[in-house]
Amino acid sequence: MYLKGGFWLPNDFIVDPIPLALTFAQLAIAKGVKIIEDCYVEEILTEQQRTGQSDRVTGAVISKENFPTYIPTVYNPKERFYIQLLADHSVLISGFLRQSKSIFSNGVPDTFYFSLLPDNWDDFCSECETLITGADSFTPDGRSIMNESAEIDNYFVASGSNGHGIALAGGVGKYITELIHNGNTNLSIWPVDIRRFMRLHTNKRFLQDRLREIPEDFEDLSKQGTFGKARWFNTVKKEYNACRKGVAVIDMTSFTKYELKSANRSVVDFLQMLCANNIDKPIGTVVHTGMLNEQGGYENDCSVIRLGEYHFLLLSPTSQSTRNMKWLKTHVPEDNSIFLSDVTSLYTALNVIGPKAKYLLSELSDENFNDFARMTCQEIDVGFVSHIYAMRLTHTGEDGFMIYIPSEYALCVHDMLMEQGKGYGIINAGPWSGEPIYRNGEFCGFVTSAAFGFTLGKQVCLGFVHAPSSEKITVNYIRKATYEIDIATKRFKARPNVYQPTEMGPTVLLYTN
Repeated sequence: MYLKGGFWLPNDFIVDPIPLALTFAQLAIAKGVKIIEDCYVEEILTEQQRTGQSDRVTGAVISKENFPTYIPTVYNPKERFYIQLLADHSVLISGFLRQSKSIFSNGVPDTFYFSLLPDNWDDFCSECETLITGADSFTPDGRSIMNESAEIDNYFVASGSNGHGIALAGGVGKYITELIHNGNTNLSIWPVDIRRFMRLHTNKRFLQDRLREIPEDFEDLSKQGTFGKARWFNTVKKEYNACRKGVAVIDMTSFTKYELKSANRSVVDFLQMLCANNIDKPIGTVVHTGMLNEQGGYENDCSVIRLGEYHFLLLSPTSQSTRNMKWLKTHVPEDNSIFLSDVTSLYTALNVIGPKAKYLLSELSDENFNDFARMTCQEIDVGFVSHIYAMRLTHTGEDGFMIYIPSEYALCVHDMLMEQGKGYGIINAGPWSGEPIYRNGEFCGFVTSAAFGFTLGKQVCLGFVHAPSSEKITVNYIRKATYEIDIATKRFKARPNVYQPTEMGPTVLLYTN
């Protein structure tokens, strides 16, 4: 391997982990923290399911002879190793092996503590003075785990550093303390929230296979990327045109679905208390709402469908499954007056979208889809399949329907749609962000997603904007301002559209929600 180039970061520095850990401990003890060592958890006195995994981390210390004392720390992401000068002027080379191995599939041994793993000299040259092979912990998505457990009240977790324990230590300590003390933090920690995982992620075989891959995230991709027009551009264009001009089907089955019902108004009062919008609407109404916490922030984003007088179906994004159930169970009355059940696996969700969607469904059902009001729900038949919930809404802004099919009939209904929809040019369709948005030169929010708008022939962004004060955000507030989006330190002009655009605009477009 030859060094062809790199980035010099003069403000980078090295932290010795041992004195760092001791410093943290001393500061914590001074604040009244009690640190318990030389013990392990025998049992958590509640029912739960858990699985742990680790991965090998290997490092080699090379003889200190003939090494200058001024070399920087060198990190090579492609080969997945770094070179660091130690305090005694010896050199540490450390990194992850390409063929990672999972260990401790049934829990970490009681006697392991800070033990090392057997040396693996096959992967290092004989000139190494000392070889140290250790273990580290990894999570399925490569991000840490924090917050209160969804299964156990008052049980907080701060784990899964994915090899970045030293870098994360200060931040993790700060925010886990805020969570324990206040029940919340002053910023969103959702990317590392333990509630982003679902029960399916505890499957041991999945964990063992997945966690071998995590240290290899920087592996070379099999297909060469491009800075120009993406290879999938025309495919997305075809899907877009089907949604905009014809009909397409998008599988959204993974959306979380909860059924709530009661014998009296208790379920209505319960949802009225949790939801920001009024859900006490006529039967068949769909209400899109948020569930807010004590600070007025969002805990859940969901759609509430009133199926009966005291019977509701609650839909929310896949990633919020565990978080939603935890929030609902935390507030549900203890008198068992409300029945709450996760019915996600019982229904397959298909988004039939586009201006021709109603014509397609009319050929397969006896319902009158022309009179089907928006944001309402009806029980319909499709072909010979009954008890399908159809809603006049989509998640793209175009006209269409969400249909929730009993899972045992899902393939049959999908095949009928695809066969009958050939005359409409039906296709299966499916799925950029974080850039800052500036209003009149002042930061006001972030882009959440972006894609090329084929109708407009320009890039279209979705984003959230906020007012710097308590000023209410109105349509005029959004329109009567100039906007820019910062992309890689360069600002591009953007034109806001509160509603679906219908004509070509001179600049990049920005939807603001």
